[in-house]
Amino acid sequence: MKLKSGRSLDQKLIEKLSAEAERGYDLSKATRVFLREGRPARGEDSGESPRVASRIPEPVFRAAMKRAAREGLTVSQVIRALLAGYAAGHSSSIALGVGRRTSTKVRGRKKPGL
Repeated sequence: MKLKSGRSLDQKLIEKLSAEAERGYDLSKATRVFLREGRPARGEDSGESPRVASRIPEPVFRAAMKRAAREGLTVSQVIRALLAGYAAGHSSSIALGVGRRTSTKVRGRKKPGL
């Protein structure tokens, strides 16, 4: 078994740690360790990965799942790649629906869309 540091947990180390524990610990010298909840950051050494929730039409989700599976990816990997591309400025205003007007009927009157 290996420790987080990569060092092997052998019998000698087990005995050393056991002896240290049996001697007791001086808690006045203990330092507080802050543990954060959640998964580690993606693509960074530290920090948190914010969770982003969004709703999409069922047919779009099913098609995305099928294509991602064919390409050996998860839908989460696809979404992260698309969002990173958008953040880097690699987006199409047409694909996002920006710059065009759409309308939907709401209770008998038209409501402007994007």
